[in-house]
Amino acid sequence: MDDLTVLNNRIVAYAGGKNVSLEAVLNVLPVCIAKFKPSALQVISALQAIPKQKLENRAEVAAINHEYLAFARLIARDIGRGYFDGLIVLHIDMAQARVLAELSNQQIQELSVRWRGTIFDASAAVTRTLLRMHPAALAQYSVAMLAAAA
Repeated sequence: MDDLTVLNNRIVAYAGGKNVSLEAVLNVLPVCIAKFKPSALQVISALQAIPKQKLENRAEVAAINHEYLAFARLIARDIGRGYFDGLIVLHIDMAQARVLAELSNQQIQELSVRWRGTIFDASAAVTRTLLRMHPAALAQYSVAMLAAAA
């Protein structure tokens, strides 16, 4: 849970957004506020193309990609052990989970540096400016965020 909180805070800082209600929502509904972009086949293709690729991300993008992929690999390995709530936490499917679980440290490093831009999409809620919510509205907002991320 602490790793998820740290990752979410880094994604919010990277996106430059500030949503006052987001932190309260994430305390109620602990999910990653980013969604893994590539399909399982796209990840496999990217790993095969890495030796030929010259593109490199900025250090800031590579660092946040690395942090996201390391966390996603950890959760994906838990999914492989039967803790399927990780599918909801990361907003991924089983094929993506299988590929993420098998990534080596070297592959995570290569994807972090060579994937064009961030390897995830941050939720629109990160940059949406909202006022503080009434506590009764928080539960409905949490459910709406989860539905929007799916």
